[in-house]
Amino acid sequence: MDLRILRRWLEHGEGVPYEQRLDARAGRLGGVAMFVLARAITYATLFVGTLLVFLPARVLELAGVRMPARLGSAQALGLALAAAGALLALACIVTFVVVGKGTPAPFDPPRRLVRAGPYRVVRNPMYAGAGLALAGAGVYTGSWGLLAYALGFLVAFHLFVIAYEEPHLRRVFGAEYDAYCARTPRWLPRRRSLPAAPGLVLAALALAAAAPEAAATDILHVTAAPNVSAWLYIDPDGDVSTKEFAFVFNQVPAPDSTGASGYRDLFHLVYQRSGGLHAAETTFGHAWSADLYNWSVDTAAFAVDTTWWNAAHVWSPSIVDWQGKTYMFYTGVDSQDDQRIGYASTSLLDTTDTVWDPERVMVWEAADTRWAVPDPWIYSGQTQFRDAYVIHDPEHTGRLLMFYEAHDSIDFNLGRGGLTVGVARSDSGTVDSWEDLGYFPSTLPSVTRIGQLEGPHVFSVDGTGTGWRLMFSNAGSPPGEHGYTTIRFETLAPGESVADTTPAHWSAPQVLMPYLNYDGSVFGWSGSEELHVNGADYLAGFTAWGPGNAAIAMTRITWNGDDFTIGVPTVTAVDEYRSPARGVRMSLAGCRPGARRVTFLIDSPLALEARLEVFDPQGRRAASLLAGTLARGRTSLTWSLSGGERGGVPSGVYFARLSFAGGVRAVRIPVAR
Repeated sequence: MDLRILRRWLEHGEGVPYEQRLDARAGRLGGVAMFVLARAITYATLFVGTLLVFLPARVLELAGVRMPARLGSAQALGLALAAAGALLALACIVTFVVVGKGTPAPFDPPRRLVRAGPYRVVRNPMYAGAGLALAGAGVYTGSWGLLAYALGFLVAFHLFVIAYEEPHLRRVFGAEYDAYCARTPRWLPRRRSLPAAPGLVLAALALAAAAPEAAATDILHVTAAPNVSAWLYIDPDGDVSTKEFAFVFNQVPAPDSTGASGYRDLFHLVYQRSGGLHAAETTFGHAWSADLYNWSVDTAAFAVDTTWWNAAHVWSPSIVDWQGKTYMFYTGVDSQDDQRIGYASTSLLDTTDTVWDPERVMVWEAADTRWAVPDPWIYSGQTQFRDAYVIHDPEHTGRLLMFYEAHDSIDFNLGRGGLTVGVARSDSGTVDSWEDLGYFPSTLPSVTRIGQLEGPHVFSVDGTGTGWRLMFSNAGSPPGEHGYTTIRFETLAPGESVADTTPAHWSAPQVLMPYLNYDGSVFGWSGSEELHVNGADYLAGFTAWGPGNAAIAMTRITWNGDDFTIGVPTVTAVDEYRSPARGVRMSLAGCRPGARRVTFLIDSPLALEARLEVFDPQGRRAASLLAGTLARGRTSLTWSLSGGERGGVPSGVYFARLSFAGGVRAVRIPVAR
């Protein structure tokens, strides 16, 4: 039986299809599981040695009972009871290790509530198994003293469970534990649970031989770490760095406690795992969260397989919903280290229930274009063709646009390296056939001065389809890069198509960090991604230049006209579209070089409590213009740039923030004196 299905049956009691996984993926997590198993065996040995061997032996010795000289029916019954109890206790220990990530010892408990295996039948099966083993020994030896000891053992642990264990679990797991108690008895199984009990015990024991693999497929839990205006998602394995990723939001089925259908909102990060034992870059991790702070993680969500074009590596996922399915486009690398772009699909990007279709389809390669160079000698003959970013074509219904980078023929003919952004459009009604739309001359190395351009993506102002940006990374560790200029973007001229590659329609590249007034959150970013959700936009990137292993930094975008700032990614941002304050707008009037004052125009659909503050380039508060009620309609507030002890406000780029219940608005203020 497939161990993955065995594990699912152990936890859920049914053969739920489980996601395809790489067979040889135990790695570090397997080592961690073996360490937990070793601790569990140590504690169990002490428990068994003291309570189930040493003390019962003393009882028999004091009672003068000797081992039976022959095996009769009583001895056979005693052996059966003792064996059943021992197997039950062993199955509980295995379940604690594999499912709970802990041991039975109160000082080293499981990290998650254990409701699997024998714990689906009763809440205290390990104590019951130990008591049954003692009773079996009493029957085998014919010792009433040992039977009394078994009864005392169960009474003592019953009191321990009531006085300590249950209150402790209720404090740790809260409503989750209350719900478990409501449906699972403490000691005596319900009649309908009895037929499944032997199978659950055997399933737990079968998993003991596969503890590393089972642990590698466990769902882990991490919380985001704060970093200036961002939250950092860090892979649970301390040796693993996150790299290129897809950042998406959807709704997944979530039946309520009565079984009625429902849905819940989820953010997803599907990301390339690199470094440590995963330096070969053969797997994607998948993390999901309802609030961007508490994340559940499947560290082996997707992997290379025997399909020729992705047999060596998988890189740079990009996810898009199209015609009722979810498509994950990604870069596949073959055994010759040539790169191509293809996809895998699924009916729903869910949590552990995501099942990718078995077929992996290659759809786009250098030979399909008129400008990308297959097998360039300057890259030792290895095709550079990667980092797809796929969106719905805003101008052609039923089609997709793909942005990516490749080695271009212009630089190839000049005998130099470099990558340039290209774009393709899918044919109508299919994702398997694409049309080459060329490359963006504005992203040639001679224009961007970037030696290794990577991670192109596009986004519009607040999801409106206007004010498009084309953003990309200065990747690797090129000469002259210090972490402050890794992300750059170009802006599309008004009224032009985002698929238009005409150089005159795109602005000169602008560096993100100075644009954001040197916000340290974006220091050293690479492979940035933007996510638009109703009522909120997010900008994220992996911290290629940060200390330690790379993480994924997530920020929230605040739009003010066509400009944006970033801040901490609060969950309320997603729900802001439901807020009556969602229509609040702030803009500038009279802001020009040499001006003596700046006027803020604030339009609000209702009266609300608000605060308007101005911060200098170092993040220090320079002025507080409002701390009270903002009137309904238009409000005009003025910030004077002249006067004061220092003769006026120094030149620089300032930042104004309007904050109120349900949202934040911000604007950049260039001051030139």
